Amino acid sequence: MRFCPFAHRALHVLAAKNIDHEVVNIDLKNKPDWFLKVHPAGKVPVLQQDDKVINESLIVAEYLDEVYGSPKLLPSDPYLKARDKMFLEVGCSAAVSVLKIYYNKEDRVEIWNNWLEKLKVIEDELASRKTPYLSGQRPGSCCDCRFIRGAVVGTHERGPKWCF
Repeated sequence: MRFCPFAHRALHVLAAKNIDHEVVNIDLKNKPDWFLKVHPAGKVPVLQQDDKVINESLIVAEYLDEVYGSPKLLPSDPYLKARDKMFLEVGCSAAVSVLKIYYNKEDRVEIWNNWLEKLKVIEDELASRKTPYLSGQRPGSCCDCRFIRGAVVGTHERGPKWCF
């Protein structure tokens, strides 16, 4: 789970809202029985609060955003919220691309170029919004959290040194 972009989506919301929490990392190749009882599909993240269990990263993120008030990480306007959710998917796809570079030694240049194309989509959206962050003048949305993490991985024009 430490390297799962889906789990990180929930962790970003927890951090942005300063919510006390406990992280339990799950070995996805050897899932413990207790975890499969909590979530039979065996996917992460899973949020468990007392007897409430919520899974699927975007659903967990939205739940936390609604339950834990300020700062709001998704816009209240339905269109803007939908648009930001679309960019969350771009961000998740970009994060998966970066992980593929680590695991796929043959196609790293192609994967890296694909990641750069996804960043271009984000840059174009920032230009259209005329703001440095998707949420405005300062980072604060679910989208910003997703992209900042993904962008930190590769700051060199050709990618991190360990990629090539």
